[in-house]
Amino acid sequence: MSRASWTRWLLAAVFCWSALYFGALAVGSHAEPVLLAALVLAVDVALGMIGELSAATDEVDWTPPHRSRARSWGRDARFSRLAQSFSDGSDPQALAVRVHGDLSAVVDHRLASTYAVDRRTDPQAARGILGEQLADYLEQPVRHRRGEAARLSALLTRIEAL
Repeated sequence: MSRASWTRWLLAAVFCWSALYFGALAVGSHAEPVLLAALVLAVDVALGMIGELSAATDEVDWTPPHRSRARSWGRDARFSRLAQSFSDGSDPQALAVRVHGDLSAVVDHRLASTYAVDRRTDPQAARGILGEQLADYLEQPVRHRRGEAARLSALLTRIEAL
């Protein structure tokens, strides 16, 4: 802090103390001059430190570096991952397990969020909502079958209708 800054802060403290002390005397209050001076100096020092620190620090820019992508309603990201699973599947059995797991997760989420039904604790209610074909697919052991694409298309249409 420069000498001019110290002088300015000291003059401000003396002016504030004078105004408060003589103002208190004018309204008929008895003010303790030493305690009032200590209070004024404490506030003055705090304000001086804040002023010095704000001058010494850089302003922070809180705007994000990128814009978030607008969410497109109606498209479930899990279906996009499922489509990607089809494109890079070299092991048909591993692909069938992954597809079954993804579809089961989507169905369980839709049942819970829309109908408040858990497929594992209330299988009859879930079967009534899902329909026989989808419920059978989810309950059967996972295995790869040829010609499964047409069946999966019908199952996906049913899941989207939930």
